[in-house]
Amino acid sequence: MRFAIVSGRSAAPGCARFRKSGNAKMKFVSIVEDWRRLLRHAWTIRLIILAAVLSGLEVVIPVFADNPPISRGAFAGVSFVVTAAAFVARIFAHENWRLVLRCAWSIRLLALSAALSGMEVAFAAFVDHPPIEPGRFAVLSGLVTVAAFGARFVAQKEFE
Repeated sequence: MRFAIVSGRSAAPGCARFRKSGNAKMKFVSIVEDWRRLLRHAWTIRLIILAAVLSGLEVVIPVFADNPPISRGAFAGVSFVVTAAAFVARIFAHENWRLVLRCAWSIRLLALSAALSGMEVAFAAFVDHPPIEPGRFAVLSGLVTVAAFGARFVAQKEFE
């Protein structure tokens, strides 16, 4: 199934929304034109990759080590800081940052990833028995971070 970007009232002003394709006038989702330069030079990409690696290490290290050198809460805290830094870098590296903040899917996914890491830190610090196993927070945060990485390369409206 293909989706197209169309403008409309349900989207924020200046933003695009998705609708099933069927109209030839719709613009289809495409990759950012300068994706190679973006991959090599953008700090947001570097920070997103680092956050994904930290989330992965948080899951993998306890599997192979009986007594990990760093606690899950510390990994989650560092992952939270790195994800928040990627969020800030994504917003302020762009001249039209208000539109990016309102419309970019990578921003929404980075905010969700930071919230998951922050919840893991909060549960590790204040709750003896969290409602979700700490490793699952790391897996969810890592998957959302990888999705933010992919969303960073999708051209969205005129601000890309």
